[in-house]
Amino acid sequence: MLLTKIKIIMLVIMVTLGLFFVPNSSHADLISLPEIKGGNPSPIVDGNITAVEWQDSVTLNTTINGHNASVRVVKDDTTLYIGFNYTTPDFVFVNDTIPINSTVAYNNATHDWLVLQIDNNLDQQELGTESSPDDAIVIDQYNSSYFDGYFNGNLTHPVFSDLNNSGTEDSSAIRANYSVTEGIQVVYEFTKTLESIDTNGSDFRLSKARILQFRFISWLNKTANATLVESEEPTEWLTLRLNETGSGIATKEAAKTNIRLSLEKVPENEFLGLPTVLSQYGFGSLSDRAGNFSFEDQDLVVLILGSESTITALELDKLSYYAKLGGQVLVFLSDEDTTSSETIANEFGLTFLPNSVILPGVNNNPTQKTIRMPGSAINRSLPFSVGPTLVTDQEVNDLEFSSSALNISNLLDKSTTPYILSQDYHVYDIFNLPDNMVYDANGNGNIDDDENANFISLGVSIDLLKGGRISIIPSSATVSDEYLTESDNIPFLLRLIPWNSRIVNTISINSTSVDQHAVTRGHTINLNLNLEDGLGNVIMDEPELSIRVDIIRTGNTVTSYTLSGTGPVYTQELDISYHGWMDIKTTAFLIGYGFAEGEKIAIFSQNTEGSYNDLTEISFLLIIVFIITIVIVAIIWVRTK
Repeated sequence: MLLTKIKIIMLVIMVTLGLFFVPNSSHADLISLPEIKGGNPSPIVDGNITAVEWQDSVTLNTTINGHNASVRVVKDDTTLYIGFNYTTPDFVFVNDTIPINSTVAYNNATHDWLVLQIDNNLDQQELGTESSPDDAIVIDQYNSSYFDGYFNGNLTHPVFSDLNNSGTEDSSAIRANYSVTEGIQVVYEFTKTLESIDTNGSDFRLSKARILQFRFISWLNKTANATLVESEEPTEWLTLRLNETGSGIATKEAAKTNIRLSLEKVPENEFLGLPTVLSQYGFGSLSDRAGNFSFEDQDLVVLILGSESTITALELDKLSYYAKLGGQVLVFLSDEDTTSSETIANEFGLTFLPNSVILPGVNNNPTQKTIRMPGSAINRSLPFSVGPTLVTDQEVNDLEFSSSALNISNLLDKSTTPYILSQDYHVYDIFNLPDNMVYDANGNGNIDDDENANFISLGVSIDLLKGGRISIIPSSATVSDEYLTESDNIPFLLRLIPWNSRIVNTISINSTSVDQHAVTRGHTINLNLNLEDGLGNVIMDEPELSIRVDIIRTGNTVTSYTLSGTGPVYTQELDISYHGWMDIKTTAFLIGYGFAEGEKIAIFSQNTEGSYNDLTEISFLLIIVFIITIVIVAIIWVRTK
C-alpha cells in the first residue's frame, strides 16, 4: 500500500515538473520538422518542460553522457525550440571558465559545459570547418548561463562567441536540475532564430538548408581547451526536414527511386551534404566514393567528377550503353579535371569549356568566380521549373555556384550531329542565360571586348528516343558542401533530380489501333491513338507536341506521317503503297516529357488486282501452259524418231 502511494506521488511530481516524456517517435531517417499548430502556445524556456507546451513537437531518442534522453523539437514562424532531459545518479558542478574567442587567452582550469551544434551545410564535420562554420549554443553547467557561438574547425579552441566576433545574440538556453528518486533530473531548453542574418556568428538559416541536423556535445570536468577527442562522446546527428512535399504528378514514389552517387576521385570532405539531402527527401541513394560504374537496378546515376578523376574507355562505354538503353544519368563535370570532363562531354556531342563564366551586375567584382543567377533563368518550358513537384513546392528564386561552361552548338545543329548514341534526340538548355553573361575564354577573370556567351550553356539535358535522359552540368561545385546550402540550390536539385530520373512528367502512347490489319496495296488504313501521362490522364494537343508514324518494310522506313488532331484521340489515314508484311511504328515527343514509343502493329498488304488472283485468269493461263507443254513434248518425240 505504501509502495503504491509512493508511486502515485512520484507520478504527480513528474507530471507537475513536465518530466513525464512519452516518446511519440524514434529517431529515423525521415522525420519532418513539426510546427506549432494554430492557437497552441510556443514552449517557454524556463527549465520546466511541460507536456502542454511541447504537445506539437516530435520526440527523438538519443544517448547523452551515457544516459537515455528524450529530445523534443518544434518550431513556430520565427523560432526553433529544442528541449531534452535525462537522469543521472549525480551532477557535479565545476567552475565557469569558458572560452571567449581566438584573440583572448584561454584559462585551462577545468569546467563543465554542454553545446548544441547545428550543422549549417549538412556535412557532419565534427567541429565545423573554416569555410563553413557550424552554429552553436553553449550552456555553462556551473551557473546555467549561455552564449551564442560557432565551431570553425579549430580543435584547440573549439567554440567561439558570436558577440566577440561582432555578431549578435540570436538564441537562448537554460539548464535546470531536479532531485528525483533515481538521482538528478537534468533539463535543457534552447531557442534559435530560424532566419538570423548574423553572418559574423555563422548562424543557422532554415531557408538555406531546408533540413535541420544537430547534435549535443558535452565537456564534463575538462580543461577549457579540451579537444573533441578528450571530451565526452557526442550524440549521434539528429536530422529532420521541412514538411514541404509538393503535389506533382509522379509515376512512383521518390522513396522507391534508386540513386547511385558515383563520386569519381572527389576530395573526402567536399561532397558530404548531398547524401543527407537525398535521404531526407525520400530518395534511396547509394554513395560510392570509389567511382565504380555500376548501373544495375538504378533509376538515376549521379556522377560527380573530382579533381583527379580518370574516366577509362570501358567506363565511358558503360555510361553510354546505360543511357542508350533508356537509363537516366546526371553528370556534374569538374573544371579541375578537364580530361575526363572533355571525354564525357564529347561523347554526348558537347564541348567542355574549362574556364569560368562571369555575370556582371550580379557580381560586383567580375574577377570573382562565384556567380549568383536568378531563378527566372531556369528554362520555363521545362515542367520541373515552376509549381509544386513530387518533392518540394519551394520556388527557386536564385542560385549560387561557380561554373565552367558547355558549347552546345553541335547539338543545336542536327546537320552535324543527327543522332546521339544512334538515336534521335532532343536537347534542352536548362538555363536561359542572362544577356550580360559572358564566358571568360582566356581565363583572366576580366570581361574582354571579344568575349561573349554565344552557344554557351551552364546545364543541358538530352532526351533520347529509347527513353534515356542525360543531364550534364559543367560545375561539380553546385553540389559541393561549399555551395549546396547556398541560395536555392537544394530546391533546384529537388526539382531537377525527379525530372531527370523520369519519375515525373512522363508520357506514353496508349490505345493504338488500326481499322484493318490486311489491305490491298494502294488502299488506306486508319490509325487511332491517345497519349497519357504517368497517372493515366489523357494529354491533349500542345504546341510542342509531335507524333510521328513510320511504316517500316524489311527494316526500312518507307513512309512517314505526322499525326493530326487535338486529342484526346489522334488519327491518321495511312496510304499503303507497298506490298508484303510491314510494321506501323508510332513515336511521340513533348518538350520536358521526352519521347514515347507505341507498340508496333503488324499489317499485311497484298499486291494490286490484275496479278492473276482471279480464278478465270488462272484457268486460262493453265490451259495455255498445257498446250505449250504438249507441243514441246510432241516436237521432242518427233525428233527422237
